Amino acid sequence: MGQKIVRVWVNEDSCLSHWACKVASSVFIDTGKHHPVVAEDASHRFETEKTRIIEAVMSCPTASLFLEFEDGRVVSSREYQRSKGVQEWVDD
Repeated sequence: MGQKIVRVWVNEDSCLSHWACKVASSVFIDTGKHHPVVAEDASHRFETEKTRIIEAVMSCPTASLFLEFEDGRVVSSREYQRSKGVQEWVDD
């Protein structure tokens, strides 16, 4: 199923609280701050929630969510090509 996700994070300074990441609410959680927080045990869900995590990252309108694959590639919604869709990153 392609490259494994090894890390996800939020740029708190650029997040404008659109909460498009709610699609992966077990990874990007609401702690009452203006931005999502990555759950402490999120890494345990990287494979089972891979599609939702990628969808959340690619849905962020301010490109404030990031993920890193095991090959070192870091992506945000800036890399999203709507014509290819989320599946490009799931099957990579």
